[in-house]
Amino acid sequence: MHRTSWKNIIGFTLKIFIYAVIIFFLIYLYQYLGISSAHFIYNEF
Repeated sequence: MHRTSWKNIIGFTLKIFIYAVIIFFLIYLYQYLGISSAHFIYNEF
């Protein structure tokens, strides 16, 4: 395998990892700031 192929594999995995982190962060924000936030507030307090 060439060095360029390893760089492509590393870049591809980094893109997948970054996109996964962004998706999980958006889902967390949607659940935290969404419609269910009122239920979370009532349950905590």
